[in-house]
Amino acid sequence: MEAVGIHGDMPQNKREKLLSKFKSGDEKIVVATDVAARGLDVDGITIVVNYDLPDDTEAFVHRIGRTGRMGRKGEAWSLVSKEDKGSLQKISSTWGLEIPFVETPDLPDGMSRDPVRKRDDWDEVADSFGMVRINLKIGIQDSTKRALSDWIVSQAKIPEIIIGEINQSDNSTEVEVHVAKVAYVIDVIKAREYNGRKLKPEIIEA
Repeated sequence: MEAVGIHGDMPQNKREKLLSKFKSGDEKIVVATDVAARGLDVDGITIVVNYDLPDDTEAFVHRIGRTGRMGRKGEAWSLVSKEDKGSLQKISSTWGLEIPFVETPDLPDGMSRDPVRKRDDWDEVADSFGMVRINLKIGIQDSTKRALSDWIVSQAKIPEIIIGEINQSDNSTEVEVHVAKVAYVIDVIKAREYNGRKLKPEIIEA
């Protein structure tokens, strides 16, 4: 099942169109940045998944409050590592929540390994939001931010939410790409030409 993404830099008309489809049930899954998620007010959401924990305990309550409204049942899952356990316990004690810990489920019968291809460890170059900065050999005179973002999204066939901030100078452009797709996006950019030129992507150290 496919998902749609919503983020703070998305044009308002496109954001409203996606939210309308989500409310009507035409779209089943929405992936939202923390800022964009604050404006979501949709009845009937059955599950909220926190990819990471917010720094603010109150923000956590607002996030999980998107589901289980008006007496309905709902679930909230938070993907955490052992480093996050203290933060989750703080949230639990602050708001009097009972948050059960569940181990990662076993693989299905007949499957001996995770089907998701193992990626390189990008922790050293990713920021706290999981974004990796890539330098491209293209300047402000050669492309707009929107045109470049749209090109990357179309060529790599990724949701717009994967692309973060874009900063341009005369001779280069820095693009943020989420760690989950950065290796794939780099490979795609290396194999393509943008308006007849190679962009020569390079990782920028965090």
